Amino acid sequence: MARADIYGWVLSVLPTQDEGEVRMYVDRALERLNKTYVRHWTKEDEFCLNFEERIRIANSIAKIVQADEAFNRELAENARFVLVGMAIDTSTVDFSALVLRVRRVLEQFLFERGESFVSSVATGTPMLFSQSELVDLASRDSNLHPDSTSLRHNLPAVVGEVVERAVLGLSEPANAFVRTIGDAYTLFAFMCETPNVQAGVSKLFSQGEFWLDTSAVLPLLIESLLDEHDRRTSLLIRAVAESGARLMVTNGVVDELLHHIELSMIAWRAPHDWRGRAPFLYSSFLWSGAANADFSEWVRKFRGDRRPEIDLAEYLLEIHSIRVVDLKEPASQLDPRIRWHAEEYWRGVHENRRPGETIDPETVRQLVERDLENFLGVLQLRSHGEELQNPFGYRQWWLSPVRSSIEAAEKIRDAAGLKRLDSPVLDFTFLAHYLAVGPARRQLAKSLERRLPMMVEVSLLDATPSVVLELADSVRARTAGMDERVIRREIRDQLESEKLSRTRIGRAGPDALVAELRQALESNGRRRKRSS
Repeated sequence: MARADIYGWVLSVLPTQDEGEVRMYVDRALERLNKTYVRHWTKEDEFCLNFEERIRIANSIAKIVQADEAFNRELAENARFVLVGMAIDTSTVDFSALVLRVRRVLEQFLFERGESFVSSVATGTPMLFSQSELVDLASRDSNLHPDSTSLRHNLPAVVGEVVERAVLGLSEPANAFVRTIGDAYTLFAFMCETPNVQAGVSKLFSQGEFWLDTSAVLPLLIESLLDEHDRRTSLLIRAVAESGARLMVTNGVVDELLHHIELSMIAWRAPHDWRGRAPFLYSSFLWSGAANADFSEWVRKFRGDRRPEIDLAEYLLEIHSIRVVDLKEPASQLDPRIRWHAEEYWRGVHENRRPGETIDPETVRQLVERDLENFLGVLQLRSHGEELQNPFGYRQWWLSPVRSSIEAAEKIRDAAGLKRLDSPVLDFTFLAHYLAVGPARRQLAKSLERRLPMMVEVSLLDATPSVVLELADSVRARTAGMDERVIRREIRDQLESEKLSRTRIGRAGPDALVAELRQALESNGRRRKRSS
């Protein structure tokens, strides 16, 4: 290719960038590549790949084709699972057309998430992700590419669910394939913002100090039950540690974790007396397919009876490199005006977190105190100076996947009438992008980098523990005598299938799901009695 043709090709991909600046970076890139990957024919000012690079690229393309085919097969399997779970007849479904649609929506999702990440870096505003975005994308795609089959009414829900499973629950090779696509879109979004990607990435902190929220730690506990490939949150936290960052929790978070474990034990002892949603830890344990009788013994992995705080702190340090470091003193030193508005904000969050339910005032006070310590403590630590002159140059962060935490800085800033209040919160989605393209990437082993999840999201069956337990027990009875790994997989698949059935009841809410599950369980029970 002639140099002029290379200019033209790059400019066609980045039409909004200054032509002179793009030419300058193209020239620099060609100079670095010369004699190593390309040959420069000076007289004609033309470039070609050398023989070794042509062979390497040909081999890479062959691997990509194989990965692409395997990925499509996995998407088809996921689509079939989702359709069956939603009680949709699969006999008339064109799976090749459905997979093509899923791929299109998935790539649009990855592209928009890359743009969102770059916009977040440029403006300093946190990324916000909602599962409904996937259904919205699928709906937009249905409008652009109408479907005339019997599936069309359910198409957005089906495609959104398959895309979610593709982002969250793929096999390791497929995850690496999607990771490659996602990283490419993120880097492309950076180039659309600035042709000097290194300058854009350099805005990000190189090494950080992270205080984890309770909701960021709970998944680490339950993932000890899963195969290593399925430990998405643990993998992300491990990558953070290997990047050179420090991981910490406060004593308040340790206390809240122990309280949650105790609530889980109460639900385990008397699941039929429990009202409302099951505690996350206990519900997750059942969801994993583990035997209910083993729950009490499994919990002892995290804490004993005599010194539970020390036991849990030791577990977090030994397994996840997370230390207990309090923020109470720095939190108490922050501007009283910010503290007052922050306290009002968090009180409103926790008093209204579950509409229709009465929350004990002492519980609210403790939750507010915990969030204030993290939020204000990190802000105060930053007051000693920022590493870079931008919102993502700070080293201190509060890691929380909770939407109310992510939105906190903007709400408190507006309420207090402040001109600027940079958010101290990072969520899992931003962190996954950061580790893939930020300065910390240099510290990660390639094998670990390829396994990084695109997104971390934990959703469980929103039902009482007795319903989940009965459903899990019915699967165990049906699969008695099988290998334990098979039984666990069958339980997970059955619960996942029941979760998918929520699509059939629309927005009727968890009560309708519980009623439907109870009806199904009672029907199964009557059939078993008749057959016996």
